[in-house]
Formats: sequence, structure tokens, C-alpha cells
Amino acid sequence: MKRETALTITSRYRQHVTKGREDESTSVPPTAGLGREDDRSRSSLGRRTTVKKTSPSHLTHFTPTNLHTKTRFAFTLVEVMIVVVIIGLLAALSIPTYRRICIIANESAAITSMKAISAAEQACYTTYGTFDHLNGPYINSNPPFLNPDLTTINPVYQCVVKNGYQFFAWPILNGSITYEKTDRYFARAVPITTGTTGNRQFCVSESGVINVYTSGYPSCNGTPIGE
Repeated sequence: MKRETALTITSRYRQHVTKGREDESTSVPPTAGLGREDDRSRSSLGRRTTVKKTSPSHLTHFTPTNLHTKTRFAFTLVEVMIVVVIIGLLAALSIPTYRRICIIANESAAITSMKAISAAEQACYTTYGTFDHLNGPYINSNPPFLNPDLTTINPVYQCVVKNGYQFFAWPILNGSITYEKTDRYFARAVPITTGTTGNRQFCVSESGVINVYTSGYPSCNGTPIGE
């Protein structure tokens, strides 16, 4: 009786241990899948049972490069040099075009100013019977025949300066400049810097025709504008 009881107890104990092992091998703890092997010892009825956890397949190839790192962006020396070369090419192409546009604008403004000077000289001759200098007393009478921007003398150039051009107007008597009353005059527009502020010179005389000046001072010889 005692022998059977001991065998029965031993058999029941073995069944209990086997059942515990099966339960532990089929269960997965909530903390599984952290990408490492962890040996955790558990005891069941005085015995130690080792449980080995396996990591998910998507974490088996974990490397330090997968960590979130802050990336800094910067230009290389080659990229900076390429940008400098491109800017230089654009400047080389745009600066000559800009100068040509400025020259055309200055020449157009000079022609307009010469027309204003011609009209003012004709009005002065009709009123006072003589032509005058740009800063003379007849043209600058009350009211003046010209706006101040065409009668104010620039102290540096000693003439009227406007839109990159220098302007002169002289009464002519017997082929020379005079301050006496006369029926002839010669006006001229000259660029301050040829090739930069203008290319062409202009002139006008008592005839009222504005020419592209070539030669013949004090005569206004040249090609009339627009031809």
C-alpha cells in the first residue's frame, strides 16, 4: 500500500512538471521581441526551467546605423566653385547689355534736351532779338525759357550736366563765341564718358535741326537724327 502510494505520487508529480513545461513553451511574454536573447529562469515546483525568447524577423538585422541621427547639410568646395562660375558667366553676359541699355536711354534723353534748348533759343531770339548762353540773362529772364536742370552749371565740369551728357550753348558772332547780341548760336551735347554714358554727340544751331555731330565747330555739321 505504501509502495503504490509513493509510485502514484511520483507519477502525478511528473505529469504536473511536464504539463508546466508545455504551458511555458507555448506562452509568449508581453516583453518578447526586443531583438536580444534573454534567459529567464522560472521555477516550477522547486525546479528551474529556462525559457528562450526569439526576436522577430524584422529586428534580426538591427545595426547601429538604423538609429535616428541628426544629419547636417553643407556645400562642398566644388559646388561653391560651380555657383561662382555661373554667377560670373551671368554677370559677363548681363553687364554689356545693361551698358547698352543705359547708353540708349542717355542718348534719347540728350536728344530731348537738345530739342528743349533749340525751342528755348528760338523763343529767346523772338523776345529779345538775340541768342544766349544756357546760363545767360536772356534765357533765364522772368519767366525763364528753360528749366533749371538745363541752365544750372555743374561746378566740376563747368557746364550743364544731365543724364550722362554735358550741354553747351554759345552765341556766335563772326565765327567766335560772343556775349553780344547775335543771330547765330551753336549748341552741343557731349557724353561725359564716351562708350559708358553715351556714344554719339549731338548739335543744333539756329536752323533748329538736331544733327549727330561729326565736325565743323562752330557749324553744326552731321547727319540729322532720324535719318
